[in-house]
Amino acid sequence: MHEFLHFYVGTLLHFYASIYIVQVAPQKAYTVWVCFADGKVTVYDLKTYLDKGVFRKLKDISIFIKKCKIMNDTLAWDVGDNCEDFLILG
Repeated sequence: MHEFLHFYVGTLLHFYASIYIVQVAPQKAYTVWVCFADGKVTVYDLKTYLDKGVFRKLKDISIFIKKCKIMNDTLAWDVGDNCEDFLILG
């Protein structure tokens, strides 16, 4: 089991249910480029979340970059052993 940090890109996924994430590209500035199936690319800045709850684990830039992934059509980080602890922002 793994603990995942989820960052939902909720507004697009909520209004465009058929639009899903096809690629994520984390950057050293604690931003993530998110590419959607419809061709739209959005940059999310996560610096404001790094001092909150389980997001503190992402202050380690190597974890931020290496553990970033797509999970269930959301932006997520695999950062531990417990899948019951996760944070969802929407």
